[in-house]
Amino acid sequence: MNLNITLIKQVVATQKKLFVFAITLVFFFSAYAQTYTNGNLGTGTVNKAGVAAPAGIQWHEMQNNIGDNTVANSALAFNMSGAFHVSDNFTVPVGQTWTITGASFYGIQVAASPVTAVGVVIRNGSPLAGGTIVFGSLATNYYTTTAAANARVITSSANPANAAWAGSPLNVSEINTAFSTVLTAGTYWINWQVASTNPYYNVFSQIAGARSQPSNNALLNNGGTWGALTDAGVPAGAVVPMDLCFKINYTVTGATACSTPAIDTALSTLSARCPGLPFNLSLKNGTSGAGVTYQWQSSNTATGPWNNIIGATMPTLTYSLSATTFYRCNVTCGATTVPSRAIQVTASTGCYCVPTAIDCTLDDRIASVTFGTLTNTSGLTCTGGYSNYTTPPTTVPNIIQGATIPISVTVGPGGTEHVGVWIDYNQNGTFEPTEFQYLGSTTGTINGNINIPTTALLGTTRMRLRVQWNAIVTATMPCSQSGAYGEVEDYNINIVPCIPVTFTAQPLATTTALCGGSATISVAATGSLPVYNWQYKTSATSVWLNVTAAAPYSGTNTNILTINPINSSFVGYQYRATVSGACSAVDFSSPSIIAITPIPVSITPTSATICAGGVQQITINNIASPSPGSVTVNSATLNLIATDNNPVGVNSSLTIPALPAGAVVTGARVKLNVASTWLGDLNVNLKAPNGQILNLSHNLSVTNGNANGGGNFVNTVIGTAFTTPLHTAASPDNDHTGNYKADAGTITVTGITPNITGFIPTTSSWNTLLTTPTGTYTIAIADIFPGGDVTTFQNWSLTIDYLLGAPGTGIFNGPTGTIFTDAAATTAYNGTSPINTVFVKPIAVGVNNYTLS
Repeated sequence: MNLNITLIKQVVATQKKLFVFAITLVFFFSAYAQTYTNGNLGTGTVNKAGVAAPAGIQWHEMQNNIGDNTVANSALAFNMSGAFHVSDNFTVPVGQTWTITGASFYGIQVAASPVTAVGVVIRNGSPLAGGTIVFGSLATNYYTTTAAANARVITSSANPANAAWAGSPLNVSEINTAFSTVLTAGTYWINWQVASTNPYYNVFSQIAGARSQPSNNALLNNGGTWGALTDAGVPAGAVVPMDLCFKINYTVTGATACSTPAIDTALSTLSARCPGLPFNLSLKNGTSGAGVTYQWQSSNTATGPWNNIIGATMPTLTYSLSATTFYRCNVTCGATTVPSRAIQVTASTGCYCVPTAIDCTLDDRIASVTFGTLTNTSGLTCTGGYSNYTTPPTTVPNIIQGATIPISVTVGPGGTEHVGVWIDYNQNGTFEPTEFQYLGSTTGTINGNINIPTTALLGTTRMRLRVQWNAIVTATMPCSQSGAYGEVEDYNINIVPCIPVTFTAQPLATTTALCGGSATISVAATGSLPVYNWQYKTSATSVWLNVTAAAPYSGTNTNILTINPINSSFVGYQYRATVSGACSAVDFSSPSIIAITPIPVSITPTSATICAGGVQQITINNIASPSPGSVTVNSATLNLIATDNNPVGVNSSLTIPALPAGAVVTGARVKLNVASTWLGDLNVNLKAPNGQILNLSHNLSVTNGNANGGGNFVNTVIGTAFTTPLHTAASPDNDHTGNYKADAGTITVTGITPNITGFIPTTSSWNTLLTTPTGTYTIAIADIFPGGDVTTFQNWSLTIDYLLGAPGTGIFNGPTGTIFTDAAATTAYNGTSPINTVFVKPIAVGVNNYTLS
């Protein structure tokens, strides 16, 4: 008979700037000698114990934890010789080009011996992030001279001796190199290694009163492996990241020459500061142009004498103090040096009281704190009822001035705990009642909000949390408590200015999507704590409504809105984003109008001739086909031994990651490598993330178990798209290499079911298995017959295939009772549901017409 299929109607599924002076069209650029200095080499001429350094020398005093002046930190910096080498970063400003002429590195030796070589490498990124070498080699010798750096390393203690480590003074040496390379604007990592008979140790950047700074990020390489360069202290303290001291000599182009510096004024972020806490020094006006050099100085009086702060040769300086000190900066251009006006920074008294002892041994403690980007879990540990986390590695979060910031505190299981928090907004070293907020009480986790005043001073300050059992924490309790049980924890936070939120990218005026696919509409904004929402309207004259966070929408509270699936009913809809911020009212983006591109479809076959009683498949094909894709995960080498005649067997798991948005799963396949003396004894079952279990091999076949049970599984693929049974190998000893269908056994065959302990099949359909395609899959293999066989499960992989973009569907029409949804023509099609594929079984000889609408 002749079968005609007629398509009636298509239905579609759902620091320095570049100064250029132009004179009669001629541009002039000059090169100016400069020195870049990284880190702070000197901590002052008087140490914490009041001992003065020898004439012409500054201490390089290794710092202990803030508030602890009785325990030394005698941890030397790490080795930079032998198998060790180190790296730290620097930045060439936008618009500049540096011609580097050499670098200087700083080190100490326990037993003196001359430097014989220095290798230098410069990368265009961090060695941990695959930075590429742009200059140099550790095998090339760039060494020139060694000179005294006029600094001496001592430990940090209540009474440090001049001869502080290993019984001898540790004088810092400046190790000089010469080389030439040109660098354009960007961030680079310089890597160095020193050759000497005795080890050479790096010199950490040190600031009096602070073991580390938030920007510290130096790296250490020990025999080929890069890692963070940290200091854990001796005795052990908090592990903190460090920076290294080094200098780079260069000439700069792309900048104009400096002029004679005028008398400037030194500025400080704070006029009074607690000893040991950092503050920033800068110059009010600055001297523009290249060729400027800087030298910060300190003095006990406004009139001097003035002492150079070793390494403080940049226009700004982060520093700390132990006593009231005056600071100024010598600014030099050419042959002229002009000192700035001095500024006094007073050492505050009564700074940050240490809380009185409190009992936290009965689980009345702080288990974890989350505030901004700060997350610290102290868990079960609690010593003396007070923990000071004001030094790294706890993150110092940027907290926005004037914003409302969520805070979460989890307490120990000691009962009902009350929680209070202080933040030193005026940075005077005292927790005042006006700086307190009571969060409430809890037996687990309490969540609240901290309202940061608009008057809070910018910069680093301290936050204190107190937990107290069975008694309310009040504003007058930063230093002592009313109850006997609880804990106090201190943290540093950084108050930053609030930046109004503004749009930096608007959505496209028209968003075009393939019908049945997905549409994305995006915006971008900058500013403090942006909050996004989306709105829509159905026509130009309708009102704006909020987009609901439900299908087909996702991303309703982000800067990217996704509509999936989308169909012709969305044509003409308009979407816009709203954004607000910590200091911004709601603003609206421009709208984007939805346009839908139909999916052209064809029918396969367009006509067919079949015998009476036959079945013909009819499929809608997208002319603009969806994009195929797949994801494959592979196991490592397993070599798991499945013992003979043991239904427990062995198993291995793999996890399929999330598929792309809008992906439609089209199939799956497993690749196996199993060595066995008799494959015909094996059951192989696959468990999906949804808990469904499919039998892949039931003794090689549910109907022909041991006919060809020899050989091995060698790259044996069992999947949805294949039709060859597993038992069809040419002889009993042939390896099963190729593509096969799953046995899908769920019944007893020769008295044996395809059961593996904990992995009994639940389905005979791949479709049931793949309803949840992403997540953890487990394959289990067991030998279920006796025979003394040896089986080794070597490895496996799992592949999920998918299409991006929905296939075309439509409603099929034809003679009643002739359209079915299955290949066996047993399940009738209801005639109303859009579908991609049907099977027709005509009941009349002659022409039977079928249509699609």
